[in-house]
Amino acid sequence: MRPTLANDVVHLNYDFSYRPYFAVSDSDLSFQRFAADLSHQISLYGKTTRPVLPRDTNGPDDCVIDPTADRPRCPKVTTRNLEGSIGLRFVAALSMTPGGNTMPFYFQPTIGGSDINGSTFLGSYQDYRFRAPNLLLFRESFEHSIWKLPLGVVLLADQGSLAQMHGDLGSNHWKHSFSAGLTLRAGGFPQVYLLYSWAGAEGTHTTANINNALLGASARPSLF
Repeated sequence: MRPTLANDVVHLNYDFSYRPYFAVSDSDLSFQRFAADLSHQISLYGKTTRPVLPRDTNGPDDCVIDPTADRPRCPKVTTRNLEGSIGLRFVAALSMTPGGNTMPFYFQPTIGGSDINGSTFLGSYQDYRFRAPNLLLFRESFEHSIWKLPLGVVLLADQGSLAQMHGDLGSNHWKHSFSAGLTLRAGGFPQVYLLYSWAGAEGTHTTANINNALLGASARPSLF
């Protein structure tokens, strides 16, 4: 669901899913998972002239809003030297293992550093640092263009909690991380990220991510 509010200033990107996982050879490994990914982006300069959120049907050089229309068109372009947005994101993955079932480790969500899809959460930690059946994530972000260049600056703050059981998510210690860096934009969206992350309990970490679309590959199915 991708509604817009406040005269196209606030963009919401909501995704909910329920997935049953069934083990063919061992029924004790079957489980279900409910996942929610709620993203909010607020434009800093009023009504946007192009979509703030990437669209699944768009490549890095594509600005068409509705590719199914009889005459697909890009939005009207107006000159604007500055672009920027504030983002708030909440991610939850809750797994249900009936009876005495257990979840295979390779199906458990991971956070820390960058994953195989280029998603970065708790960037100051090593890649795939934390793994558990249940997780909660919060992210606050700020991105702003640099003059008329296709470059931007980005600031991120992440907080995450993982647990074996649902009830332990709130009481478990929350990990946190801050990141700052540059973005290279194409088609109106960040395509390359270069981030320096710190404030975690295990030092610092530098991450460089490229949108999979630039490499001729699509994103892999999310395990969330």
